[in-house]
Amino acid sequence: MYQSIVLAFDGSVEGRVALREGADLAVHCSARTYLVAVLQPPAGIALVEGVYPAEVLEQGEEEVRRVIETGVGILRDRGLQAEGRLGIGDPAEQISRISRDVAADLVVVGHRRCGPLARWWRGSLGRSLLDALDCSLLVVMASASAPQDFSK
Repeated sequence: MYQSIVLAFDGSVEGRVALREGADLAVHCSARTYLVAVLQPPAGIALVEGVYPAEVLEQGEEEVRRVIETGVGILRDRGLQAEGRLGIGDPAEQISRISRDVAADLVVVGHRRCGPLARWWRGSLGRSLLDALDCSLLVVMASASAPQDFSK
């Protein structure tokens, strides 16, 4: 089945629900897990394509590294071999790049509901990943009744 699973994680409730489902699947498959969090600098900040001023990156990098540590800790508590990866830039590009780097069989992301205007403005990560990935994609839907204990 799946041997290498990438879990995209941003620390949100939706991300935690996806992390839990991805972890359950990884345990079932005895898969290697890679937790990916992406630092997305504000639009228009890049000096040239993909190159950002150091001070812009430093501001958000510490927070994203905490998100990675939290997620990797949850995965390791489940008995998984987990490695954290930090991406910088567009989330879909970074998640797909890292998934290729680790030869992922599956990428798991959470779905955050938003209105049509917000979806038009920001776009859909899941839709962007469909065209960018070389592997399967699982989009996890978080319900309002989702349990808040994410350690299990």
